[in-house]
Amino acid sequence: MRVPTYIQFKTQLDSMSRQSEDINSLSQRINSGKKLINSSDDPILSQRIKSTQNYINQITAYEHNTATAQNRTKEMEGGIQSSLSGLDRIKELIKSAQSDTASATDRANIVKELRGLLNNQMSYANTKDSLGEYIFSGTSSTTVPFGTMNGVYHYFGSKESSMISISPTINQIYSESGQAVFGDIRLGNGDFVINEGATPNTGTAETSTGEITDRTNYVEDTYTLTFVTNGNGRVGYQIVGANEGQVIPVPPATTPTDAPDYQSKDAITFNGMTLSISGNPDVGDSFVIEPSPKQNVLETINQLITTISNPITNDVDKSKYHQQLNQLGASIDRASEHLTNYLSDLGYRGATIDTEISSNETIVQNQTVILGDLSNADLTKIIPEYKQKMLSLDLTSQSYTSLQALFEQILKSSF
Repeated sequence: MRVPTYIQFKTQLDSMSRQSEDINSLSQRINSGKKLINSSDDPILSQRIKSTQNYINQITAYEHNTATAQNRTKEMEGGIQSSLSGLDRIKELIKSAQSDTASATDRANIVKELRGLLNNQMSYANTKDSLGEYIFSGTSSTTVPFGTMNGVYHYFGSKESSMISISPTINQIYSESGQAVFGDIRLGNGDFVINEGATPNTGTAETSTGEITDRTNYVEDTYTLTFVTNGNGRVGYQIVGANEGQVIPVPPATTPTDAPDYQSKDAITFNGMTLSISGNPDVGDSFVIEPSPKQNVLETINQLITTISNPITNDVDKSKYHQQLNQLGASIDRASEHLTNYLSDLGYRGATIDTEISSNETIVQNQTVILGDLSNADLTKIIPEYKQKMLSLDLTSQSYTSLQALFEQILKSSF
């Protein structure tokens, strides 16, 4: 019979110790449901798990930003849609005010309604979010965007917009500059405006809003159209540009001798522009045709109220009234177009945000699955392994116990 040695006992003890450690590790993995208990168990796998979790956390943070950007876009859309509805009503009121049948009382009622609509437009432009910040004040979100100074409406916010990141590569506007939304709007037809000259006209001439009919030959300049007595003894007109010089009559013709006869409602075309004039001008009356400046829509409505409020006592007043209403009406049309275009841009932004929300959700779902595969223990494999290890440990323990008993018996029989 072979006698057990110290090495055999030591080998079995070491085996039992290793098996116990393995069983303990498997038990912890079963209880936690994780593959790794300590990062040192598998440093490479541990790093992959950490990187995947960090990526999920990053995308989840963007999910918060996309929800914030989505809400902000809806707030902007609401304000601008309300503003557009108000401008539609203002257009209707302008048509009513332009009618020669409108009495002073009618015009007073129109002015009263316009004041209410102006206050509404101010509230839309000065919209606050749930935190009390102004959404159309750019980076100066605590500054009231629009207000008056000396009776004139001005923008007091920032010209820069604040941004919010909705993905690692995409930013969206969070707080928009009111100057870009309600302020940078061209007056008149959008290319040029026509106003009475520096010296008040004494005749009854009034102009159309005009248009550019040949953009290739359009020459931007400030032109003065003056009514003169021409060589035929009739009322004619001449046009001189601040930079272009004499335009009509075409040089080398001279003014006022060669100035063309004025014909009411005839088209006047020069340097790519076309306009018409109606009524009876006096010699010396003039109109200035200049590139459209930019103005905020609130001030345009304010000027409209002033124009309709002015009394009309004679035909000259009526002509001035119609001239100003024509230009202001065209300016309101430009404001409406401007806001409609901005509303479309908000629609594109909203679509981008919706796409990013869907994309982020998909990424998080996919990465969560990957993270689960990397970190979650496969209990269908671990539990059988755990049982096998327990059985093996039990057999090893029984063998060790038998050897120990045999060794003790041999020792006793030796004495």
